[in-house]
Amino acid sequence: MKSVLVKGTKITFKIDRELIKDKTPKSEEFYFPNGIIDYAKKNYDKNEKIISKFFYKELKINEIETFEAYVSFNKDNKSSLSSFCNTVETPDGGSHENALKNALLQSIKIFGKIPIIITAKAKGTSIIFSLKLF
Repeated sequence: MKSVLVKGTKITFKIDRELIKDKTPKSEEFYFPNGIIDYAKKNYDKNEKIISKFFYKELKINEIETFEAYVSFNKDNKSSLSSFCNTVETPDGGSHENALKNALLQSIKIFGKIPIIITAKAKGTSIIFSLKLF
């Protein structure tokens, strides 16, 4: 995942066939020049979308901290959320993940109250975000 979270990083794994004799690939390369955008396109583009465009934002908090978010709204029934802090996956969430969820839901609620807007139910949402504090 580090190659996803640090744009332009290339990670290559190679194994020794004398040590590993199963069906494990001899080598694997992970390279996402555009970071989470490339990762999301590779893994989520096949999903049928409610809204054809995705949302992506990269914010430079200061000289060493950045925040990236990718959100797409899918018609399928599966939702996914992947979050990372300092390039470490946080599968159990945490305060930064809860804050983002609450902010997104509150924003959608406020936006949905605008009388001109026609609403649609999103059954599946793919969200990936990363907070880097190095």
